[in-house]
Amino acid sequence: MKVGRWMVNKRTRMGGWANGRMGERRLAPDLPFSYSPTPPLSRSALPGPDDVLRTTLPNGITVLARENWSAPSIVLEGYLQVGNLDEPAHLPGLASYTTSLLSRGTQRRSFAEISETVEAVGASIGFGADRYTTSFSTKSLTEDLDLVLDVLSDELRHPVFPADHVEKVRGLRMTAIAERENDTRQMASLAFRELAYGDHPLGRNMLGTARRVVDPRREVYLLNVGRLSPEKGQTLLLRVVAALAPEYPGLRLAFAGTGPIEEDLKRLAAELGLASRVQFLGYVTDMPGLYAGADVVVQSSHTEGLPNVMLEASYLGVPIVATDVGGTQEVIEHGVSGWLVEPGSQAALEVGLRRFLRFPEQFIEMARNGRSYIEREFTFAARTEIQMQIYEKLR
Repeated sequence: MKVGRWMVNKRTRMGGWANGRMGERRLAPDLPFSYSPTPPLSRSALPGPDDVLRTTLPNGITVLARENWSAPSIVLEGYLQVGNLDEPAHLPGLASYTTSLLSRGTQRRSFAEISETVEAVGASIGFGADRYTTSFSTKSLTEDLDLVLDVLSDELRHPVFPADHVEKVRGLRMTAIAERENDTRQMASLAFRELAYGDHPLGRNMLGTARRVVDPRREVYLLNVGRLSPEKGQTLLLRVVAALAPEYPGLRLAFAGTGPIEEDLKRLAAELGLASRVQFLGYVTDMPGLYAGADVVVQSSHTEGLPNVMLEASYLGVPIVATDVGGTQEVIEHGVSGWLVEPGSQAALEVGLRRFLRFPEQFIEMARNGRSYIEREFTFAARTEIQMQIYEKLR
C-alpha cells in the first residue's frame, strides 16, 4: 500500500502521490489536495458466529439475527425453498407471476388496505422469485415490526389473487415480454440458455412467454367465437372434439356466442359424452381476456365474409385452425400465420387440430407471424392507403 499525500493539478485534473510520479509530470507542491486513505475494515464490523443469533422456531423456520445499534430500523430478509425450477414445464414464468401478486390482496386485507397500512408507518415489504427460491424482505422502525410481520404473514399465508389485479399484472408482464422481444441482448441471452440447457429446468424463462406452452397431456383450451347457427359448423366441431377426446383427456372447448342452435349443441355435447368438456359462455364482453385464455381459436364455418374473429385472434397472437372459406385467406396464410383446412370435412378439421396438439410450438410461431401481418396490413393507416389507391384508379 502506498503511503503519502495525494495531490491534484487543478488545471489538468491529473493527480498522483506527492512522493511519486504521474506519467512524466511532477505535481506542483503548491496545489495540494488532501487525501486520507480508507482505513481497513474492522473484523468486528462483519457478521460472525460471535454476534449472530441462530435459532430454529417450532414451525421449522430458521432465524439468523444480528444487532446493529447504528440504525434505528429493522431489516428482515428471508426465503422459501420454491422457485422457477419448481414450475410445471408448460407454465414458464409462473413463480415470478405468482410472487408479483402476493401483495395484491389477502383474505383479511385489500390491496389498498395493505398499501395504506405499510405506507402509513413508512415501512416497505417486497417479494422476489429466483430459480431456486422465493424471497421476501421488510424494512421498518423497531416499534412497527409487529405490524409489518402481521401483514407479511398475511400475504404469504392467505393471498387471494383478485381477478382484476391478476389481469393488471398480466398486462404489465405482457408489456415486459414485448419489450424483451425487441431487446437483442435479452433475446440472445434467452437463446443461449435454451441451447445450453435444452429441456432442463435451468433453461426455463424466468419472465415467461406471451402464451403458455401447450402440453397435450394436460388441459388444452379450444375456443370458437361467433353466432351459434348451422352455417358456423359447430356441430362438426363437436364431433371432432369427441373423436380426439379419448387420446387427449384434457381437451376443452368453449363456445362464445348465442344463437338458434344453442340448445341443439348442448344436447349433442351430452350425447357425445362431452358435457363436462364443453362450455357455452353466451355473450362475452371481455374478448381480449377470453382470447388470452385460449390455446387455439377454431373456425369451423361453412361460409364467411372477412371474418372479424380471425382478425382479432391474429392481432392478439392466438394460434388458429380455420376452415378455408370466404375471406379467411386474406387474413391467414396457410402454414405461415395459421392452419387452413377444407370446409365441411370432419377428417380435415381433425387433422388440423391434431397437428396443433402435436406441434404447438409451430402454431405459436405462426401466431407471431399473424400478429405482424395484421399490424402491417390491417391497421387504419394501411386500409386507408388501400382505399385511396382504389379511388385513384377510378378517377
